[in-house]
Amino acid sequence: MVEKKVRTKAELDKMSADGRIAQARYEQMKERVLEFEKNNYDRLVVLRSKNGWWKMCGHSALLYYYHIAPRMNNVHPKLQIDTDFKHKSLEGIVSIKSLETLQKRLRELKIYPKEMHEEYATFPLGYKVSDDELKRFMHSEEERRKMINQIVIPKQLFPDIYKRLIVVEKEMRNIVRQMQPQDREIYGLDEMRELRDILTLYMRMANGQVDVIKGLRKLAEDMQIALYHLQVILELELLETKRGLRLSRGMVEVRRIALAEMRKLEEAKEA
Repeated sequence: MVEKKVRTKAELDKMSADGRIAQARYEQMKERVLEFEKNNYDRLVVLRSKNGWWKMCGHSALLYYYHIAPRMNNVHPKLQIDTDFKHKSLEGIVSIKSLETLQKRLRELKIYPKEMHEEYATFPLGYKVSDDELKRFMHSEEERRKMINQIVIPKQLFPDIYKRLIVVEKEMRNIVRQMQPQDREIYGLDEMRELRDILTLYMRMANGQVDVIKGLRKLAEDMQIALYHLQVILELELLETKRGLRLSRGMVEVRRIALAEMRKLEEAKEA
């Protein structure tokens, strides 16, 4: 039986520091790439991500997903929503498991690399795609997302609550991703589950599966509990105060709107 190596505190601290440095470098590079992508109509830019993966964002993601991948055999990439709250690609992202494999498949289409760096690579297409065509790509994605939203939540009940819940969920997800593993497991994921359950409650209420007044009251109560747990996370200094303040304000606003709408319905019922 192989003994499991127990890392010392110094080793764990070094790994944590290295991880933060790598994350900071990635964020700086992604910010630069997103700025470049605003006027990119003729090349694929691939950015090094984590655990050996690479990503395309901005116009590169659209160009690859809609224009290049369909010309390849047995290649079915996914255009995913970018969950990076800090540097978000509005066009979405495409994840690439192997840059070497991508390079090989692009070579078959006579698309060759121009720049190959440790943190990014570029592949000129040899022609430009028009701005109108890229807008059509974006429109297709927006229409798909609207269709999904209409299927899941046909009745947009209290849209202000829903919008703010989504913002709070995204902010919390990004906070959880940056926590240390042990803190994430004990505190972060619990808070994430509580917010997910609140969002699920909203959807059930919007679909008529929960009485609206009772649903709003429970939503407000559950959000207050989530706020208590967030306060514990802040007291333990597991996240920076600035992000905690932004998150708590969003949560308080959701609770305020829920209580206000509940009182309106109660007053109308009594009238």
